[in-house]
Parts: sequence; structure tokens; C-alpha cells
Amino acid sequence: MTVPEQVEVIKGLAETAAIVVGGLWAAWTFHKLQRARASEADVNRALAETRESERRLLAQEPNLEIDITDVAEYHVPGLEQGCLGIGVQFANTGLRNLEVILDGSALSVGRLVLGDRRRLRLTDIHRSAAHYLPETGPALQQMTSRVFRVGQRRRVLLIGRIAGPGLYLVQVQVLYRGIEFEVETPAEDFGVVVRAVEQRLVRVVGEDAGPAVAEPPSPPSAR
Repeated sequence: MTVPEQVEVIKGLAETAAIVVGGLWAAWTFHKLQRARASEADVNRALAETRESERRLLAQEPNLEIDITDVAEYHVPGLEQGCLGIGVQFANTGLRNLEVILDGSALSVGRLVLGDRRRLRLTDIHRSAAHYLPETGPALQQMTSRVFRVGQRRRVLLIGRIAGPGLYLVQVQVLYRGIEFEVETPAEDFGVVVRAVEQRLVRVVGEDAGPAVAEPPSPPSAR
């Protein structure tokens, strides 16, 4: 084989080797890119599913149940006026943590009387806030809010003034809203404020006549 022929053979082998190496490099690069794109797609899909789960969770309305569980009557000797102690149970039956907001009219008590044309009307209406005993000192402090995790139940005592024997309307009224699970702060985007009201008729019998008698309890409110 002459020198020119040997050169041509070597040249052909070099070109073939270059083509093979180039093909292998292209195949390896394509494989790596495909794996990277698949990995990125999986990450994006997981993030999208997480965001959707969070959105659905936050979009669920919180649910507060209120139940008037106990009614106790107390009269000061020698005075016609007295007070009612109302035991109230709050229960978070929803799927989100919630905050219960208690203002100065958390409890309203009014006596039902027959007015003109024998129509019922309310008199001697008294509104009061919820209170608690602080760590120090004898003075009661106003309770403005309470946080309830999912499934939690808590009892609160409310005290209202009454003007003597009679039939009284007892009303518990609070506001509540969903809060974030971890930081327990109101959810600004989904923090819809809901008003919940529970009512009960109570017959006050007067001093030394026994405890107040509540009408048969109705199912707890779910609003």
C-alpha cells in the first residue's frame, strides 16, 4: 500500500472515530437533558400539587359549634336583682384552626314581658363580656379572644345581670375566623369573619326558690 493510500485510510478511520465520538456525546447530552427535564417536571408537579392542597385547605370554611350547657341563678339576699351564670362550650368541628372573638356583648340577657297588644318584648336587657382571672391580682380581666385547634372543645363562663323572676332570653354571640395552622395568625386572604349566635329561654324563679330552669336544650349551633 502506497503512502497516499495509507493516508486516506488513516483519514477515513479518523473521520469515522470522530463521527462515533460525536454521536456518543450527543446521545449522552440528550440523555442528561432528558433526565434533568424530567426531574424538573417532577419538582414542578410536586410544588403545584402542594400549592393546590394548601389552597383547598385554606378555602375550607372553619366551623364553630356553641352549646349552652349550664345555667345557674344567684340572688343577693335582700335585693331583687341577681345574676345568671351561663356555662358555654365552644367546639371547633371544622378542618381549620379558628379564632373566637369575644366582645362586650358576648352574652346578652333580657326579660320577656307582654307589651301593648299582648306582644312580647324585651326589657331589662344586660350585655356583658367574657372574663378570666389573671395570674396575679383579684380583678377579673376581659377575655377578648380564644384560639381553637381542630377538634378542640373549651368551656367559658359568662355572667349576666337579671332584674328578678321571669322568663329571660339568653343569647351568646361571638365572631370567629380561620387562622393559619402553623403561625396561628388570621389568614388575610381567607379570613372571612363569621357571626355565630346561640339562644336559650331561661325561667328565673327568684330568691331561695332553687336553680334557674332552662328550656330543653336544642342541638348545638353549627354556623
